[in-house]
Amino acid sequence: MTQLLPPRSAVWPLGVVLLAATLLPWGVSAETTPPEGPLVSMEVLSRPHDGGTRVGLRYRITPGWHIYWENPGDSGMATSASVTTSDGVTHSALQFPGPVAFEADGLVGYGYGGEGMLFLDLPPGTSGEVLVSSRWLVCREICQPESAEVRLDVTGRDDGAGMARFESTLPRAIEESDGVTVRRRAGTLVVTVSGAASATLFPSVELEAALGGKRPSFLSEEIVNSDAVLALRANLSGPSADGALHGVLRVDRATGPTFFALTAPPSPRSDP
Repeated sequence: MTQLLPPRSAVWPLGVVLLAATLLPWGVSAETTPPEGPLVSMEVLSRPHDGGTRVGLRYRITPGWHIYWENPGDSGMATSASVTTSDGVTHSALQFPGPVAFEADGLVGYGYGGEGMLFLDLPPGTSGEVLVSSRWLVCREICQPESAEVRLDVTGRDDGAGMARFESTLPRAIEESDGVTVRRRAGTLVVTVSGAASATLFPSVELEAALGGKRPSFLSEEIVNSDAVLALRANLSGPSADGALHGVLRVDRATGPTFFALTAPPSPRSDP
């Protein structure tokens, strides 16, 4: 397996460093000195997938620290990554598994602690050496920007056993049998989940803006056939409220958690 530890001396562009300084979570001063050495190591795996190649970026995070999801929440910076092939084509459609929430002093962030993996899918015909690049912000009471680059030969590789447990937390489409409904009318988002112990909504940046920064919770609404129905109702407003809105829905049942790709359709021109 190809592995690279991002060097502590690596320098990010000044604008990125300043951005990180303004986004320190939990109200900690930007003057606080980060600990020496990298806090995250990155390992890169790949395997055949849908005729092409799936690349998995595995982050091993120092205990007590975390990196960020595509919507970092109240503070932080989304983890970014790309793969550049030998012909110079860059692929950057990063896939994020379902996150967890970090909360302190009234601020909430979304991301990964301990260990996490993000994914990039390369098209059929990709072979030979590729360059995998990633940047992230790793935080606890303070934040440290880090980055890594790894060269990987994707030809004939199959590290799928190391990727499967992370792939199982990639959000999937909601099916009729899942007991989940998503409705939108009169400027209100309504999500219901049946037969679950709990449910959590992780909003995209656009959905969070339409929610006005609020984080509505699922409440038990009724009992149907001995199963509790959990419901979330939230008002949508602002410039982003009219278009399609996206998020990730975590549903916890006896069989374990499942992450769904939630889509609230565009607001109709008028309600019946």
